[in-house]
Amino acid sequence: MMRLFAVLISLISCASFCMAQNSFRIFDAQLNNVTNGILIVTDTNSSMMQVNLTVENIDSVSHSVTAGRLVLTQPATASNAFTWGLINYPPSADSSMNPVAMQIGNVQSFEGYYFPNGNTGTATINYCFWETTDQNNYSCVTVTYNNLISVGIPHSDVGTLSAAPNPASEGIGFGWSHINVTTINVYSAQGILLHTISPNTEEATIDLTLWPEGLYFYQMISDSGFIENGSFLHVGSANR
Repeated sequence: MMRLFAVLISLISCASFCMAQNSFRIFDAQLNNVTNGILIVTDTNSSMMQVNLTVENIDSVSHSVTAGRLVLTQPATASNAFTWGLINYPPSADSSMNPVAMQIGNVQSFEGYYFPNGNTGTATINYCFWETTDQNNYSCVTVTYNNLISVGIPHSDVGTLSAAPNPASEGIGFGWSHINVTTINVYSAQGILLHTISPNTEEATIDLTLWPEGLYFYQMISDSGFIENGSFLHVGSANR
């Protein structure tokens, strides 16, 4: 599971600045090209939200394609699942166990499902598709599910959270409102816990001047169990 998590982290973090081969093109339900883009799915008072994608092999050779997901933000009591190659994968599965064989020009459908379980607000999930034997050959799309009206938890209990600046040079600040954040964890790109904060105000700051440059992931946890995951890029101090 940790190796799979590291693979997904690597794919997501490389999406912006790595030179990757892209043999796959991703389309939304309206056949718009959303490869390495962002999709927003909005519904009202929903118990299940769904995104329908089509993945096309645009290469000149066949590929064995694995699908995976990385949850960036999601309420603790919500869940998500997906379907790839006509196989349904539960919330416990982060990637497809059975790769799909895609011939030249073939297309394959993918469905992502988000179950708010009474939570309002948003959940953001990255879906990636890669050649099973070559993790540098991939395409991704970021999907934000926005459930407008809660069926159980008031909006004020979910609150708002932020991390800035991003990219960060000398430090990064975390802020929140209408929610009681009790713990902030910061992880390396390899998933190693590096730093933990237990704030007693509605803001916290981390001095990054002695931290190596690179990608980091953070986790903000409230006293009600709400968890928000995100990332920031440390580009080094301007005075170096």
